Amino acid sequence: MIDSKSAGVRRTLVRCAFSGKIKKSDPQGDIMPYVSIRVAGTLTKEQKQNISKGVTEVISKEANKPPEAVLIFIDEMERDNVAKSGKLLSDT
Repeated sequence: MIDSKSAGVRRTLVRCAFSGKIKKSDPQGDIMPYVSIRVAGTLTKEQKQNISKGVTEVISKEANKPPEAVLIFIDEMERDNVAKSGKLLSDT
């Protein structure tokens, strides 16, 4: 499991979805898992590598898919573009 403290990530939103078609003979079909991660702020390349590795391991194991099938998108959002409780994160 990914420890957000060790990865240096304070607030991360992860959305996981599956694309592809499902075959009747195979409940998993040819589904390709993809993960979208949005971070308020920036991450280092090393943090992105560690997050990508950990997320790939979990999705691959739980979805029973090869690591090569897992796609991960990391979006770094400027804190001026994210608000919580009516306040921009850059103002907190």
